[in-house]
Amino acid sequence: LILQQTHPDVDHRPSLYDAFHSGNAETWTSQHLQVETVMHHQHRFHFTDAMHAARYLVTNPKYQLSGYNTPTLAKHLDTVLHGRGVSTDSTITYIVATPS
Repeated sequence: LILQQTHPDVDHRPSLYDAFHSGNAETWTSQHLQVETVMHHQHRFHFTDAMHAARYLVTNPKYQLSGYNTPTLAKHLDTVLHGRGVSTDSTITYIVATPS
């Protein structure tokens, strides 16, 4: 149901994360700067329920959910979550570099 509300080209639309991410950030950065330090921090996000997840999802620019009423989105999400929360992980990478 959420996919019906996505950008029509979402499957073909490149994401920033496809091009630059924690797995290749050092390689890309080292092409232009002298990499001194690379730090990876794992972050875990827990959304306590469908409403909590919906409030976050409407802020995601990849999906066109701005016209989607947050309570309605939460209702649809709850058909999958069944009153439970959901967790996800994200790696945040920090690079300290100087001009080459």
